[in-house]
Amino acid sequence: MPADPRQLLHILEDLQHFITDWTRTLGSVSADAGAAVQMIADVASDLTASARAQQEAANELVQRATQMRARAQQALQAAQAALARAQSAVAQAQAALTRALQMQQEWEAHRSTAQNELDAANTELRAAMQAAQAAARELAAAREKMLLPQRALAEARGSLASANAALAAAAASPGYTDQNGVYHPPNIGPQRAAVASARASVAAAEAQLAAAQAALNAAQARMDAAQQWVSQTQGRIESAQTRVKLCDSKLAQARSLIIQARSLLNSAMTARTNAEQSVARANAAISAAAVATEQANEAKARADAAAAAAAIVSNTANALATVSNALRGLSGSQGEAAARALSEVARILEQLLRFDSSTSL
Repeated sequence: MPADPRQLLHILEDLQHFITDWTRTLGSVSADAGAAVQMIADVASDLTASARAQQEAANELVQRATQMRARAQQALQAAQAALARAQSAVAQAQAALTRALQMQQEWEAHRSTAQNELDAANTELRAAMQAAQAAARELAAAREKMLLPQRALAEARGSLASANAALAAAAASPGYTDQNGVYHPPNIGPQRAAVASARASVAAAEAQLAAAQAALNAAQARMDAAQQWVSQTQGRIESAQTRVKLCDSKLAQARSLIIQARSLLNSAMTARTNAEQSVARANAAISAAAVATEQANEAKARADAAAAAAAIVSNTANALATVSNALRGLSGSQGEAAARALSEVARILEQLLRFDSSTSL
């Protein structure tokens, strides 16, 4: 039995509603997909901007860490150079202190020797002065002993002169002629004996004077020797005093050098300590720079990973946009096709209705 065109029209209307609902649903899905694609695109844009900011910050961190490490390396080199100079200064100061101490020991030994010589010379001077005083007393005594022989010699010579005068007078007196007519010269025997006795007294006095003179000469020689001994000892004392003064001057110089060397050594050791601390700080800075570099590289790696993820999200957004556009096109094309089909069916049904009406008439 042929279908009623009106039933077909109802079916067509239902089909039209179905197609309309389907088209509306497809359009809604297409709109939701577009909104999702836009949201993903916005997220991708935000992720890309954030990733770029992170990359810029990470690059800046890497650059700063590199600069920090370079400065730390320069500081380490400078600190190591300063440490080397400080160590050299310490060695030089220690050597100077050693030389100054050795100089002090040497001049202390020289001074001890010079002082011993001075003490011995002073002791010897006292002995020489005592000898000179004894020689002076002996010389004075010898001079006093010279007075008696000198007076005795003068008296003996006076007696000899008197005896000679008496002898001459006796010899000049006339003799006498005895009864027998024999001439007798003057008797000068006693005068001759007196002259001989006076000459013996003179000889004895001269011998005593010569002995006293010899004693005086010996005392004078001892006095001269004592005075020479005193003079030589005084010269030794002056020489020893000069050496003692020289040693004192050298010891003062050595003590001054020791003070200076110890001051330099303390300064050098302080500089060495500061340099060692600088080296330690520089090494710590290098370690910190290495840590900063590692952290910066990690941050850069995370930023690169974020950029890669943002690129993936962006590519996904682009792919979804393509799908969304295709879905939107599909929705539009399906709606238009369904509308055209429904229009054609409606036209056919209208013809059938008209045909059916004409047939019923």
